[in-house]
Amino acid sequence: MFVYDVVVVGGGFGGLAAAARLAHAGRSVLLLEGSGEWGGCAGKFDRGGYRFAAGATVGMGFEDDGVFARLFDEIEEPLPQMRSLSTIMNVYMPDRTISYYQDSEAWIEEIVRKFPAEADCGIRFFREVWAAKPLINQVTRAEVIIPPKTVTDWFRIMKLATNGAWKFTNLLTATVADRMRAAGIKPGSALEAFINGQLMDSVQTTATCCPALLGYIALNVFHLGAFYVDGGLAEIGFALERSIRKNGGETLLRKQVTSIQKQGETWAVCTRRDEWFCAKQLVFNGSVHSLAEQFADTESVLFNKMMPIKASEEKHVPSWGAFTVYAAGDDPFVEDDGVCFHQFIVDPTKPFAEGNQFLCSFSSKDDLLRAPSGKRTMTVSTHTDWKQWWDHPDASSYETMKDEYGSRILQVLQGQWTGVSNMSEHRMYGTPITFEHYTKRAQGRVGGYIPTSWRSIFEGFSPKSNAEGFWLCGDTVFPGAGTLGVVMSGMTVSSRILNK
Repeated sequence: MFVYDVVVVGGGFGGLAAAARLAHAGRSVLLLEGSGEWGGCAGKFDRGGYRFAAGATVGMGFEDDGVFARLFDEIEEPLPQMRSLSTIMNVYMPDRTISYYQDSEAWIEEIVRKFPAEADCGIRFFREVWAAKPLINQVTRAEVIIPPKTVTDWFRIMKLATNGAWKFTNLLTATVADRMRAAGIKPGSALEAFINGQLMDSVQTTATCCPALLGYIALNVFHLGAFYVDGGLAEIGFALERSIRKNGGETLLRKQVTSIQKQGETWAVCTRRDEWFCAKQLVFNGSVHSLAEQFADTESVLFNKMMPIKASEEKHVPSWGAFTVYAAGDDPFVEDDGVCFHQFIVDPTKPFAEGNQFLCSFSSKDDLLRAPSGKRTMTVSTHTDWKQWWDHPDASSYETMKDEYGSRILQVLQGQWTGVSNMSEHRMYGTPITFEHYTKRAQGRVGGYIPTSWRSIFEGFSPKSNAEGFWLCGDTVFPGAGTLGVVMSGMTVSSRILNK
């Protein structure tokens, strides 16, 4: 049997990034994806002449020296067609609509207009966020492994300190809320609700529980570069997959891995169709949620070396599911202002989940890759407790719950744009059960683990396992959720394999 240098399990953005770098460097690479699409939760699906984005995701990291820009430059591929967004998104709250501008000074002016009573403290807070840009750039370029596993890992972290990162040590033992209070932003204020909305969509938690370093990275990314990618983020996945094949790598869809074994000095994976593939090193670009399912003997020494937490305990670590609404049909906008991303905070006093806060994205009116002329597609996503969707006694109660969630979200959207009711050619709802079926993520959990305090940044899982030649990338290992986070983890793993 042929032994590859590396087998990558999972064709989400982390696995695609790792495989593209490895193939470009001349390694023999095999990428296996269990579903019929590349890109995972940032991918797409097609229905009746429309392309739907799996998640309502803004494009980030494509600016000069951004994460994606560096990756594509390294593999010597052009970035797909895209456009920079002067307005990242519109945010709708009960008493105001906020335009979230990419340009920092334009955003300062919007703070003064929309949060006049909090303008001074809001400006103070965002100035502090932006002052941390040099640290953010260092962290994204250093490809550090946290928690560190080797002397080399510690050396990379210490190198950050010698480059001036020590100036920001106050961010390592604080939450975003701590820094907001220091700036004078009060609990329960409208500005806090706005910031909570951005943190929920990027870090999966609100300011009270969000580590300051992760929150500052997320809030900086919005202003470094926000983009609409023609055809959706799936086009990025397609480009990476083409690059892998161009450089001699192999890519296979509908090859769901059901077993991982160590056979002497090699790693062996078996698919649902009983096909076996072997490699010197293995990159698992699935969630830690799904890792236990790949091993028949979860009591073995080997499994416990690779699993960063006991399988019985992992299910109790807080994580989210997603409820999604997909619709397509006539363009709902009477006047098009060019803004394709919209966030709704229905009631700032209630938890930011279960439809009370959601992100909505539309295809651009001239994006014919996603919809015919005069038509649009729409994707809406809200956080949900994944457990509740698996507790229904029968299909009828499950469908009733889906309809209740979907109707509630559509009612909010139709209150903003009556034309949404005309997007009726296709209308579909997705739940954690849907996500497990199509993305192969255990229990349909998405977005990694929910940070619970400033300590969460130190309590995460490392991309490097304790088993030689076995690596993890994706949203459940450092640096965490979001397309940029998973790509960074894939780049980190590929660097270590290449001994960079």
